[in-house]
Amino acid sequence: MKTKLLSTVVIFVVLMLGAFSPSWALDVDLQWDANTEADLAGYKVYYKTDSSTLSYDGVGAVEGVSPIDVHNLTTATISGLDPSLSYTFAVTAYNTNGVESVYSDTVYVPESQAPTVSITSPTNSSNVSGTISVSISAADNVGVTRVEYYVNNVLQATDTVSPYVFSWDTLSVSPGVYTLSARAYDTAGNIGQSGNISVTVMNDVTAPAVAISSPSTGATVSGAVTVTASATDNVGVSRVEFYESGILRAAVNSAPYSYSWNTTAVSNGTYTLYAKAYDNTGNSAQSANVSVTVNNADTTVPTVAISSPSASATVSGTVAVSATAADNIGVSRVEFYVNNVLQATDTSSPYSFSWNTTAVTNGSYTLSARAYDAAGNVGQSANVSVTVNNADTTVPTVAISSPSASATVSGTVAVSATAADNIGVSRVEFYVNNVLQTTDTSSPYSFSWNTTAVTNGSYTLSARAYDAAGNSSQFTVIVTVFNDTVAPILTVNQVSTPTTSTTQLLSGTVSDNNAVASVTVQVGTKVPVSAVMSGNTWSYTLTGLVTGTNTIIIRATDPVGNSTAITKNIIVETTSAALTIADAMLALQNAVGKVTLSSDQLIRLDVAPIINGVSVPNGKVDTGDAIVILSKVVGKIAL
Repeated sequence: MKTKLLSTVVIFVVLMLGAFSPSWALDVDLQWDANTEADLAGYKVYYKTDSSTLSYDGVGAVEGVSPIDVHNLTTATISGLDPSLSYTFAVTAYNTNGVESVYSDTVYVPESQAPTVSITSPTNSSNVSGTISVSISAADNVGVTRVEYYVNNVLQATDTVSPYVFSWDTLSVSPGVYTLSARAYDTAGNIGQSGNISVTVMNDVTAPAVAISSPSTGATVSGAVTVTASATDNVGVSRVEFYESGILRAAVNSAPYSYSWNTTAVSNGTYTLYAKAYDNTGNSAQSANVSVTVNNADTTVPTVAISSPSASATVSGTVAVSATAADNIGVSRVEFYVNNVLQATDTSSPYSFSWNTTAVTNGSYTLSARAYDAAGNVGQSANVSVTVNNADTTVPTVAISSPSASATVSGTVAVSATAADNIGVSRVEFYVNNVLQTTDTSSPYSFSWNTTAVTNGSYTLSARAYDAAGNSSQFTVIVTVFNDTVAPILTVNQVSTPTTSTTQLLSGTVSDNNAVASVTVQVGTKVPVSAVMSGNTWSYTLTGLVTGTNTIIIRATDPVGNSTAITKNIIVETTSAALTIADAMLALQNAVGKVTLSSDQLIRLDVAPIINGVSVPNGKVDTGDAIVILSKVVGKIAL
């Protein structure tokens, strides 16, 4: 049994690695304190890869698999191990009876395989200038923790993540030969060293000199113009670029530096010319601007043609109508026409517009285009004839615009409707309570409805719109017909006649099946005057009555003009007419029902009762009135 304790083991690790070889080998030297027990027989060395957990079942050592019996030696060399793996070691002691101690303290040896690293860019013996990217490739069996960049063995930068790239500004060093190298590190501290890369720094920081030598600034040019530039450099000019108002027109690689500018290809106007010169290291310079005026007489008309749809095509729905146009200087716009009616204008190529053929009726149409240039020259395309054939499934829209829903109408009413369709409205039919009244084939759509020909009440008005394809839709409103033919009911209270007064209060009642608009009072041929209304009663005070008979017309009128008139005659006397025995007899006959008095007689004979010696008429003639009249006739009383 493993019962005996072994003293602390001291392990020396010797790495035997072949430089830059994929077949590196690891040798580990172990040494431990001797066991002093009398029955000690020997020692065993245990090892395991990448783990310190039991059991120690390592393999791969030259000395054999774990454990390795080293007998009574207190040192051991375990050789031929894989440097890319980490190892854990422990030692036990055993006695002459084969009893083995527990494990000694363990010793951990990390993996010892260094990363691989190399410079991939720039290449060896290359020439460099400006700011360059130094790229490194690095790998490790466990993982690269960082990469260091060196120039002439001086650390320049450290990168911890791939891709490993270092920007080296060669302008910060003098021209000459430099050695680039890199080191890669892993988590165990192993270091990989790259091979050296030799580069030559060649920095040219002097820009070329360049100027436009022809044409001169302020010149007016036309036709083909030779634009010339002069350019020099401390090393050499690689190319010269020519620009016209910021647009690159030509590049020349060798002197003389010039190009031919066709000014007829641009519009008349002011242009800015300049040149850029470059050397082999990329230094560049721009010349001063030279302003020139192009003045070419443009008499060339643009060319234009309808490219789509083709002639005789049958089209439907939304169609892309396209045109091609060209001009010696430039096309300013293209206009599109359908049956010589302008549809759209396009100012940039490709020239086209979307034609909604569902908005026109089916049939033959002529398409054409016109192209314009800046000088006003106009090119006309050939006509292209196409046939529109759309299956129309869109129903018209229709609405009754007058009268409004829930309106009350009377007399002759104008019933109006609005209607629209994607192609065209063929007719609008008008209905009352679903009975066709009339058909209108042109806008504005309306008909006159004589409501006096129907009874008062609720009616449904409908309008139905149709298109040429037979599609239809309907709109309905409900209205109320109210035609008023009933005149107001008018009463006039009793008037005093004959009378000696030129002033008299008229009053009475008035009512109507709908409403009373006014009650007027007309004296003779004078202008009627409005009476005062209060609920269902009216009143008016007459003034300025003349001696004799005054004809008074009282008229009640409703809102539609129906009226009722009552005429009253008021006789104004200078003195009151004397009452007679005949008047007393007439009053008595009325009291017993033998006669019926006229209104004038009623007013004349209504003299009772007598209160405080004054006659107070009470609106009726009875025996009391007959007695008062007789008393007046015989002189018993004075009225």
